[in-house]
Amino acid sequence: MTTSNRLPLITVSVVDSNPTFRANLGQGLARFPGVVVFDKCADARSAAEALSQRPPRVLLAGNNLPDLPDWQFVESLRGRKSTTQVIAISDSEAVADVQTAFRAGALGYLLRSASLAQFQQALHDVITGGAPLTPSVARALVSSFSAPRSETGLLGDLTDRESEVLDLLSRGLRYRQIANSMRLSPDTVHTHAKNVYRKLGVSSKTEAAMIWMRSLGEVGGPPKLLSVAV
Repeated sequence: MTTSNRLPLITVSVVDSNPTFRANLGQGLARFPGVVVFDKCADARSAAEALSQRPPRVLLAGNNLPDLPDWQFVESLRGRKSTTQVIAISDSEAVADVQTAFRAGALGYLLRSASLAQFQQALHDVITGGAPLTPSVARALVSSFSAPRSETGLLGDLTDRESEVLDLLSRGLRYRQIANSMRLSPDTVHTHAKNVYRKLGVSSKTEAAMIWMRSLGEVGGPPKLLSVAV
């Protein structure tokens, strides 16, 4: 009697708003033995429909979806009765963003710059109980446990969008004004603001603004001026 060396069949779907990345990842993974790509979706709505029709074993989910930004789509999957394992995809190595993805329900975290081989290995790792991470992300997580954190050092965990929202909030602008300036919806701006408060460990715009302005004072010079639509 011989032992089979066949790899387990892994079905996978991809949801990411970048069409080139989405297509290249799907086509690349489909070339690996034992990997079957189901769907490649550009937004949360189409992904939710695809998942309801044929749920894959693994879902590779980006944080750049136009209808549910950040990790809201991953979090929305929690109520589903599904065995699909979710691996988060992002460009950010910030520890706070990684932690947010895991809190939302992801079981792995890969950078979009990861190689196809790393994505393929991650599929096998997550279905066998692992929590796959891009090596640089894993190092950042490990380093975060020993690195001292100053109050203003927390700003390093903010994304570029979150920093811009905080800068405009600190200038006294309201959510709708910020939305007009950044060409975002007020709900998206509100989500960014909530993420800022959580990452900074504060509960109000005033507290967040104080941290922001102290940071600007430490590095010297006035804050950058941004054009604001009125």
